[in-house]
Amino acid sequence: MNSSDVTLFNTQTKDLKAAKKEWSERLFKTPRAEGFRALAAAASTVPDQNVVGVGIGEQIVDDKPTGALALKFLVRVKYPQHELSRKVVLPKNISGLLVDVEEVGFFRRFAVARPKKLVKAAATMPNPKAKIRPAQPGCSIGFRDPSNQFTMAGTFGALVKDNKGVYILSNNHVLADESRLPVGGPIFQPGLLDGGNQVPIRLRR
Repeated sequence: MNSSDVTLFNTQTKDLKAAKKEWSERLFKTPRAEGFRALAAAASTVPDQNVVGVGIGEQIVDDKPTGALALKFLVRVKYPQHELSRKVVLPKNISGLLVDVEEVGFFRRFAVARPKKLVKAAATMPNPKAKIRPAQPGCSIGFRDPSNQFTMAGTFGALVKDNKGVYILSNNHVLADESRLPVGGPIFQPGLLDGGNQVPIRLRR
């Protein structure tokens, strides 16, 4: 985008903002009713009842974006042109600016939720790289590469159990080197990359 394009864009944006302000003030002079009665009311072709918002956005023609900025009239119902009289039809352009009419339904304010009671957090979070006994979910763990080509560490995800025992749940690459390690191989906490030593972890049961 060259300097002349930038100047044109800035001018167009300024004009669109001015048009948005003018039409917002024109259509929303008085507050509208909210709630169920407003939602249940029959839709109307009259702009100050049908238009629920005025904005700036990309013009859409035949459900396809055009890449051009336009003043957007957001309406409850987008009526076919032949159903609109001259008195209620919205302008097709405003002072040379593109205009787009988009159906959005009805905006309404949701009920304000009561604030939830905050659970007091622990004063300090345990360092996941520290030695934790018994080992717990969230701490550093990892295997030892049998060929000593790399040192790694991962995260203890969770404890799971069945009628045969309690197990560590984590990623395959953290516990089994993508299924390349033998079943029953030792897992260290913290992981060796995080300063662990050659002592396998013990689980909380």
